[in-house]
Amino acid sequence: MAMNLLHQRRCSSVGWADMVRDELLPWALADVELGDQTLEIGPGYGATLGALIERADAGHGSRSR
Repeated sequence: MAMNLLHQRRCSSVGWADMVRDELLPWALADVELGDQTLEIGPGYGATLGALIERADAGHGSRSR
């Protein structure tokens, strides 16, 4: 199903990416340690994936893909 225009604008915005990184993921992953084999599955503009990469890198000290 295609997203409506407001959904597209919000999900691709810097504000959404900031909220995902600063509020949503810390809450959702409060007791979760991301490992080297973390898999993110989902459609979208990449806000969650970018924040997950930052979070995983912070826990391991280096970027691995």
